[in-house]
Amino acid sequence: MLEATVNGARLSYEEYGSGPPVVLVHGLGGTGTDIWKHVIADLAEEFRVVVYDLRGSGTSETTP
Repeated sequence: MLEATVNGARLSYEEYGSGPPVVLVHGLGGTGTDIWKHVIADLAEEFRVVVYDLRGSGTSETTP
């Protein structure tokens, strides 16, 4: 998992494939990027797929 610092908080993300970008954002409630595991491979055949954990979800920080 890659990391980026946004507004002082560390956010985790992953990238797959190449081509036009598609960003997959999970819902609230403690979910994470795992909900996309069944669609990433298919999308990555034609697109650059970016998935990330919202602040406080998955492996992203809750607060900076």
